[in-house]
Amino acid sequence: MNTLLASLHKKRLVWSAKQAPLMQPPSLATGFTELDDALSGGWPESGVVSINSLSGIGELRLLLPALALRNTQNKRLMIIITPPYPVNAEFLHEQGIDLTDVLIVNVNAHQSQLWCAEQCLKSGCCACVLMWPEKLQHHQVKRFQLAAQQGCSVLFTFHAQQHATAGLPVSLALSLEPASEGIKVNITKRIGSWPVPPFTLSYQSRWPKLTQSANATPDYHGFKEQLG
Repeated sequence: MNTLLASLHKKRLVWSAKQAPLMQPPSLATGFTELDDALSGGWPESGVVSINSLSGIGELRLLLPALALRNTQNKRLMIIITPPYPVNAEFLHEQGIDLTDVLIVNVNAHQSQLWCAEQCLKSGCCACVLMWPEKLQHHQVKRFQLAAQQGCSVLFTFHAQQHATAGLPVSLALSLEPASEGIKVNITKRIGSWPVPPFTLSYQSRWPKLTQSANATPDYHGFKEQLG
């Protein structure tokens, strides 16, 4: 081992595959036992979580149990930035989320969305931020990470394109696919952990009507489809 590499090892700045996974940061239970096990406890308490998924396959339902729990615990705001469909307030209320703690921000310009997300994350007033941004860049994600750490908040970004955040410094990245009984999850990135094979989460116990037919219409999971 050369001198530079030895020095980095001594300072614990290099991690080798033969080592045990790094100690995981504080987490929030997802509400799904199998997902909690795969994530060593749950969603990160702060940071950036990237979700690559088609729209309407149950991707937001994956977050709802944790969002409801976090809302109950600390009563901070849940910010939804420029959602792709109108928000179904009745559905969120049924899932245990206090609507007085939900703030929807509609801004069209991409840079304005990024600015809004960063300000909300670092404010300390927001438990989480949800957004559907265009392609993100490395420096933008770094700013989000710092803001999330400052405000003890978490940013969930949704992307329709596969590998939209590949190579970016996100805390966690998931790729989702529809499944007749729920949703198929592939954890594509998680800092300091061993990889796990893709698995399917069942939604049957929480939303039995949703999983009765594999040919069901798209699930807008908290949004109402825009008609007309």
